[in-house]
Amino acid sequence: ELWNVLREPVAGELIIPRKLRRGHRVHVNPFAFDREGRQVRLSSNFVSFTRCVAVDKETGLDRATATFLIAAFLTSSFGQLQFEVEGYNREGMLALEKSHMKRIRVFDPRWIRPENRSRIIDAFQDLPYPVAADRLSHTQHKRNRLDNLIAEEVCARSSHFQVSALLDEAHSALDEWLIARQP
Repeated sequence: ELWNVLREPVAGELIIPRKLRRGHRVHVNPFAFDREGRQVRLSSNFVSFTRCVAVDKETGLDRATATFLIAAFLTSSFGQLQFEVEGYNREGMLALEKSHMKRIRVFDPRWIRPENRSRIIDAFQDLPYPVAADRLSHTQHKRNRLDNLIAEEVCARSSHFQVSALLDEAHSALDEWLIARQP
C-alpha cells in the first residue's frame, strides 16, 4: 500500500492519457475537487493537471467550471488538432510526453462569456466517449456543435476571426492529420 502511494500520485482535476491509440479523450476527475474525500491515483500512462488558476470570482467562474471548459476545449477539434500535431510518432499513434503538453494551448476559460459556459459544458458532456479519431470532421455532428460554440467565443474575443472560416481551417487541418495517420 505504501509503495502504491509513493509510485502513483493523486490525480488532479484534469487527466489526459499519454498514449491515445483509439479515440480522443480528456477526463475531468470529479474527486479532485474535494481533497479530503476519495481520490484517484494515476499510473505513468497519464498526465494530470491540478489546481486550476483560471478562475474569476466576479463572474462566478470556479475551479470546477474552469476545468470542464478546459476539457471541452481540449476535446474539441481545436484541442485534438494540437494533440495530433504534438503527439504523432512513426508508429502512427499518439504518444504525448510532458514536453509535448507544454506546447498545447488552451483558450482561457475566463475569456468565455458567462452566459455561454453552461452551453459549452453541456455540448462537451453530450460527446460520445471517446471521440472517434478515425472519422472526418463532417461526420462528427455532436463535436461540431461544441466546435461552433468555442469558435464563437474565440471570434468574440478576437474580431479578426470569422466563425465559419475558423471552423473550416481547424476541420481541414485535423482531417489531414487523421487521414495521414490511417494505415
